Amino acid sequence: MQVNLHTTGLAKTKSGRKELQKLFGDPTTEYSELISISPAYRASEITIPVLIVHGSEDRRVDVEHAYRLKAMLEANGKRYSWSLIEGVGHSPPIINGSKWQEHSPFTSMTF
Repeated sequence: MQVNLHTTGLAKTKSGRKELQKLFGDPTTEYSELISISPAYRASEITIPVLIVHGSEDRRVDVEHAYRLKAMLEANGKRYSWSLIEGVGHSPPIINGSKWQEHSPFTSMTF
């Protein structure tokens, strides 16, 4: 989680911000701790390939999280595979009555 991206989804309401703080911590008082567990800020420590998949219409987790992780992996020379799925929100859809994994663009990805 990127600390300074608490501006979408749940964070738009007071009750939503409280819920996020319960789940992840308070970015105003626990900023250092949140940075210390962020995958983007710890990208240099990653030792295995990373698969990043994000829906372009995700209203719960801003797509900027995925872009930042991708940028940090690139900056640190880490291997990753990227898929931004256009028109998909936070939850993957059912396609023609079957599970989305069967139609997923990353089933054939390689690292």
